Formats: sequence, structure tokens, C-alpha cells
Amino acid sequence: MIKNSSQNNYYLEGIEISNEAIFLDPEKQFSIRELIIESLKKIIKEKKLKLSLGPELDLLNIKRPVILNKFDIQLVSSGMLADEVEIDIENCKEKGKGPQLFLAAQVEEDLNIVFFKGLLTSQEFIKIIKKRDIKSNKISIPISHFNGGIDKLLRYIRLLDTKTIPRVELDINPKVVNWDLITRKIKLSVTAALGTAGLIIFGPNILQPKLVANLSSLTPKDYEVKSFTRSSTKNSVCLLTPIAYKNDNNELVAKINIDKPIIYLLKPLNELSISIDKNIVWKKIASSTEKINGPIYWPIKPIKTKDKYKLLLRPQGSPFGSNLVINLETDQNIPLTNIDNFIDTLGDNKRKWIKAINKKIKSNRNLGISLLFSKKAPDTKELEKAKLQLDKLNACESI
Repeated sequence: MIKNSSQNNYYLEGIEISNEAIFLDPEKQFSIRELIIESLKKIIKEKKLKLSLGPELDLLNIKRPVILNKFDIQLVSSGMLADEVEIDIENCKEKGKGPQLFLAAQVEEDLNIVFFKGLLTSQEFIKIIKKRDIKSNKISIPISHFNGGIDKLLRYIRLLDTKTIPRVELDINPKVVNWDLITRKIKLSVTAALGTAGLIIFGPNILQPKLVANLSSLTPKDYEVKSFTRSSTKNSVCLLTPIAYKNDNNELVAKINIDKPIIYLLKPLNELSISIDKNIVWKKIASSTEKINGPIYWPIKPIKTKDKYKLLLRPQGSPFGSNLVINLETDQNIPLTNIDNFIDTLGDNKRKWIKAINKKIKSNRNLGISLLFSKKAPDTKELEKAKLQLDKLNACESI
């Protein structure tokens, strides 16, 4: 057990974290794979164990297992509150490449905390998935199947001979999984006494996908704009933010909880204006050579609680008077975020920026996108890739 500052379990935002969890430097930036590898190294060092960990030249390759004391171990990971863990079984389909053990780690990426939930042997893994209809290279199983923590792994790899635990080898064709053959192979190579020895694989974290993946999952909305002319052409406004819904009066209302929201367009406009109490306070009209595109930074003073605005949006190709009107209101159930104050907490720490955007994109779309396009955001390849990903979104949903 790794000793921490307390004998009791920690509680983080209501999440119970075992005192056996590994706490790494919260100021350093790690990938999920790096967090798990560094935690394993820390355990080996603090327990003063003479165990080889490899492959040295490809240790951070998420496609490869780790070799710990000559045992082939697949790492799999989840968030602290995840009910399931996703396992890549591509190596299991190739003879001689399947893992012997699966090691599961629960990760709190924002604070660099890793808890090793437990272990599965190849035999235990096959038993769990035997009745599954496998159609892809990934399979999800309950995290509860992993048990014993890091101590179970250390016992197995130090006390057992590597030959006693077989590799997973899935005999799969496009239509049939030959479970009888797989089970016979495993039984022939392992004794009943060692049948519980296993390794938990930590792979892609399904609750904490990469930033680009989170952004690609965002769904924009398409709002049809009725024309008052005889033209049969249907025009629409496609927005990523803000997202509006019809109220009881059949009016479009967008609830916001940020003082300087981004207006993110996925189709060009001819006109965009903001008004308060029927008075236009800001307006932009496209020219013949330059349309209104992309993210529009909030162009007027920051919004205050209970403020109400009207957005008027006229899409490209629509005549004057054919507009979409969205009522922009602060959400009274959620505190209004001061974006500048929030940015101050991030400083110039690239890791904090990326993690904050990744987290907020899922819980507060406008805040996440406002951070992504902030002029104070650090210059990183990750953020540039994320911006490019948003430009590819074009599948609007009509409302």
C-alpha cells in the first residue's frame, strides 16, 4: 500500500478515493497511459522491488501491453465513477500476442490520481465475455469484475512462473467465435490452482475521451428561417452555440451561464444583430465579398444576471425581413460564470487549459468553446486540432 497524507479514504467532489491511490505531481501533464506507467514505477520504487518494466523503447504505446517481470499485461482504464471499462481486443485475435493478465486502473486525470482497481487472468476474462457477440475490436465489461488491487498483481508476477498463465487467444471469424476451442486451449495450459491469476487491462478511457473526440460528439442545431417571398428556397441558421429551444409561446430561447458567450455559426450569415428592449446595441451586415462566419466573440459589455437579449440572425441567401430571432437569457438555476476570472485561474498552464476545456465541453458547452477560442489560450497543437475539428461539424439537427 502506498502511504498518503491520511489513513482514511479521500473524498474529491463527492468521489471517494482509496488511500491506496497513487498521487502524482498535479502540475505535470500526463496522458492516461503515462499516468498509469508512472504510477507503476512509483510503486516499484517505493516498495524497493527489483522488477523489470518494458518494453523500454515503446512503453507509452497504447497499442502495446507492458511487460512486468516477464508477464504480458494489458492496461485498461476508466474514470473514478465509471461502471464499465473498455478493452481493446485486437491483440487477443493474433496468435502469441494476447495478454496473460488485464490490469485495471481508475484515473482522475485532472489531479493526476491513479487507483489500481484489480486484476483479471486470461481465464477469468474469457469466462466473462464467452456469451458476448463480438463484432468489433473493443468490448466493455463491468469494472466490478476487477479486484485485488495492485497487491494481487505483485503477488502473481513474483510468485508464479510465466508459463502457468496462458495468453488470451480469440479464435474469431466474421460469424463465429469458437469458444469451446478457446476454453480448451486455456484449460490445457493452466492448473485449477492458478486459474484466478490474471491481469486487468487498462485502455481507452470511455468517460474521459480526448478533447477532439469530445468536440466531434457535439451536435449543432439547424433552425429553419421562413421567407416572406415566393422563393421556394429553404434557408436556415446552423448554430453550435448558443443552442435554443421553443418555449410555451413558441419562441426560441437560449439559456446561458457565461457573461461573454460565443456565437458559433456553422453556416454563413448575411446579418447578425443584438438588441435590448427593442433597441439594437450591436449589428453586423455581410458584404458581397465577406460573409459572417465562424465563432463571433461577444461584441458588447459582459452579460449580467437577469439580462435579456435578442439575437437576430439572417442566413446567407435570405432577403431582408427573413430572420431568425433567439431570446438570450441567463439561466437562473446556474451561477453566471465570469469568463475572465475563470481564465485567471488557468494562468499560462497548458495542461490546465486543455483539461478545463475538455471537462467544460461536456458540462457547459458555451464555456468550453469560449475557453477554446479565448485570445488568452496557450498556443498548443492540441487546441489547434480541436478548432479544426469544430470546422468539420456540418450535421445540423433541425428544430
